[in-house]
Amino acid sequence: MSLLTPSSRKAVKAFSLMIVALIAMTSFTSCDDDDDEWYYTVEGSWEQVAPPTREYVYYEFYEDGYGNYIVDDPRYGADYYEFSWWVSGSSLTIDYGGGDVEYYSWSVQGSTLYLYPDYGNPIVLNAIH
Repeated sequence: MSLLTPSSRKAVKAFSLMIVALIAMTSFTSCDDDDDEWYYTVEGSWEQVAPPTREYVYYEFYEDGYGNYIVDDPRYGADYYEFSWWVSGSSLTIDYGGGDVEYYSWSVQGSTLYLYPDYGNPIVLNAIH
């Protein structure tokens, strides 16, 4: 003996389908947007402010995963080093080629980018506008 009438069974079935659809809509999301957000916070031009150096040091991170490391010495001029870069969560990898790869943890606070190597003090970079 069923306690539900035919009309209440239809209502329960419709409600159940609505719950399943709601769960499906919230369960299937893409991680691509989250990964892109990391790139957008690193992209841009940054001037090194710490640790202090005699030269002006700049990093340029381009959207396409490439960039430049620039060391501008007032006495000798500028040297440019091209690199490729990528992020995975809070890890930033910079590959200068020829086996010269640097790994950092990183964070952005306001207009300051902090690069934390596995050793030593962090590199502190300010955004160039």
